Amino acid sequence: MTDRLAMYLDWALYGEMALFQLGSTGKRLSAGGWFVVIALLAMLVAVIWMAVHIWNSVSAQMSGMGWGMLILGVIFSIVVGGGLMALVFYSNRNNYDR
Repeated sequence: MTDRLAMYLDWALYGEMALFQLGSTGKRLSAGGWFVVIALLAMLVAVIWMAVHIWNSVSAQMSGMGWGMLILGVIFSIVVGGGLMALVFYSNRNNYDR
């Protein structure tokens, strides 16, 4: 568990995918890289705040069938997205992209 935590910390500090590399190159994020990270986190917080605000401002009620369809739609979207990503990785590993 500590090796995985160390890899996550390396990725966070050095800005590289340390999950696929056990060693780090010693390269840190530049000021521009940190600016991008902070800007993306700020946008994420703003979008979450706006989504919660809009969700709570609507007084519409959703039936059990509506909740069920919402959950099925989310699951279907995740399965389709995961399947497409698997196809991308498969075709890349087998040199179908060249």
